[in-house]
Amino acid sequence: RWTREDTIESFLQQILDHIGGVLYTSRETGLITLRIIRNATLIPDLPVFTPSTGVLSVEEDDASAIQTLINEVLVNYTDAISGESRQVRVQNTGSALGASGIFTKSVSYPGIPTSELASRVAQRDLKATGTPLRRFKFVMDRRAYQLTPGSAFEYQDPARNITSTIMRVGRVEDNSDTD
Repeated sequence: RWTREDTIESFLQQILDHIGGVLYTSRETGLITLRIIRNATLIPDLPVFTPSTGVLSVEEDDASAIQTLINEVLVNYTDAISGESRQVRVQNTGSALGASGIFTKSVSYPGIPTSELASRVAQRDLKATGTPLRRFKFVMDRRAYQLTPGSAFEYQDPARNITSTIMRVGRVEDNSDTD
């Protein structure tokens, strides 16, 4: 419930964090759209982009280091029956042993009512923050018009030794200045 103690933007972000989603304005319809981010490998018929089919350039290529990966997530939630704050902890012990230490992220989800749901959300967050990711900033042609924040696509680039990988769109910027 929004109690007006905080901004509506902060409240919306809290909801998006709870559900693992993204909110954006559709360029096709002009409507505010909610996309819940789920496992992209289960999405059939992902669009495929390569340097010869849509990717004009890759401006950044920033690989994350294994030492900075989160291998423990603490989720604070509010028990629906007692109203008390509780905590659930999940760990990736293999990652902790490989990194020679525990790197913890603590998250508060007051809208989660049960330990079972808190554990599932903690596993989701651990997978998202504990997986080594590569970040790219693409400049793409009009063939990428259907990509929106949160959508997934397949990327192939033999020059970078990437035969096939699933990418998730973080942000879309239109550059309509070209003739």
